[in-house]
Amino acid sequence: HGRPCAAKILVRGVDDDTAKANARLIAAAPEMAELLRWVTTNLRLDSGVTHVRETARALLARIDGEVAS
Repeated sequence: HGRPCAAKILVRGVDDDTAKANARLIAAAPEMAELLRWVTTNLRLDSGVTHVRETARALLARIDGEVAS
């Protein structure tokens, strides 16, 4: 299957599928964080989804290292 997945090299004992899924998640993280930042500043409070904005804020705090996971 070609070269070994870089994520697997860093995390021993992880199967290929998990390593590849983790690598894809890590690669998408900057865009996901950007979307969460957009949600926290642009989601209207009267939209009935206040919990979405609060969840986005909590996730950003974890990403930024402000809260233990």
